[in-house]
Amino acid sequence: MSDDSKKTMNKKRRNKKPRKKLKIIISCIIAFLLVILGTGYYIIHNKVSKINTVDLDTSKEALGIDEEKEKESNDIINIALFGVDKSENETNGRSDATMVLTVDKSRSKLKLTSILRDSYVPVDGHGKTKLNHAYAYGGPQLAVKTLNKNFALNIKDFIMVDFSTLPKVIDAMGGIDMNIKDYELKMVNQYIKDSAKRTGESYNLIPGTGMQHLSGIQALGYCRIRYVGNGDLERTDRQRKVLEEIFKKAKSLNLMQLNSLIDEVLPYIKTSLSSSDIISLSTKGTSYSFEQNRFPQEGYYNGKFLTDGLWYEVYDINETKNHMLDYIYKDVKSYK
Repeated sequence: MSDDSKKTMNKKRRNKKPRKKLKIIISCIIAFLLVILGTGYYIIHNKVSKINTVDLDTSKEALGIDEEKEKESNDIINIALFGVDKSENETNGRSDATMVLTVDKSRSKLKLTSILRDSYVPVDGHGKTKLNHAYAYGGPQLAVKTLNKNFALNIKDFIMVDFSTLPKVIDAMGGIDMNIKDYELKMVNQYIKDSAKRTGESYNLIPGTGMQHLSGIQALGYCRIRYVGNGDLERTDRQRKVLEEIFKKAKSLNLMQLNSLIDEVLPYIKTSLSSSDIISLSTKGTSYSFEQNRFPQEGYYNGKFLTDGLWYEVYDINETKNHMLDYIYKDVKSYK
């Protein structure tokens, strides 16, 4: 793509009307949840019933499970994670964050694998469209099936989180510290004002650059920065930094703080996992190592507007599928 084409493309994306809903990566919520569940077993045992449970049709046909991967995956558990952003009159909403949580028992690892939300993929009954549309069309059932069929996975369960949770989580933890760069300050304050207007929350602008202590609404603004620096790539990097700070903070909370945090978070979660499954998996949040990845990798996809006028991330699905399978099941990186 030429430099002029890139400039035109970026200008078009900047001029698109901003959505009036919160969009933040789900890892910032799910990953810290796994930690606090593991450190507060007796608390969560009594409170886990607050989570909204949803049954899935677990037949192989209904979930599109890859039989070969199911046979070889006794030590690999994959769970779909969806960060859903919907208006009051929507039944499902779109999964603006789609990830796979891998519990690798043989290697004592937890992996969070994110997939670009604008991925151009086949969705049963709807042709090729955006990956995040699958949740809107058929809820978690179709969204899980879409992941399994396109990427040869063995997902049988899901966790869904409402995006409005993030500021509440961070405020309940007492805020987090982040290093604000010179070129980020103006944009982060714009997003803080925008987010506060949508949620009705009070706010303070970030006063300067360097290390700053951020409230929940300020951290949300920081995660939403997009059109400065290296675009979406750096946006993802900011979200990982927020995740790391949430991990650090979660591990330092006392039981009273944990209790408050759990009360704040659980009502925003829907899952097909049973209470015993949640408790069993959550204990691995502190004993297992943790890592993240994103697919397709940089250089393996091409963003473009297609004939319907919408923006998509277009890539070779088989190539990306193989990269994901090597990472999730073999713990190797088969890409450069």
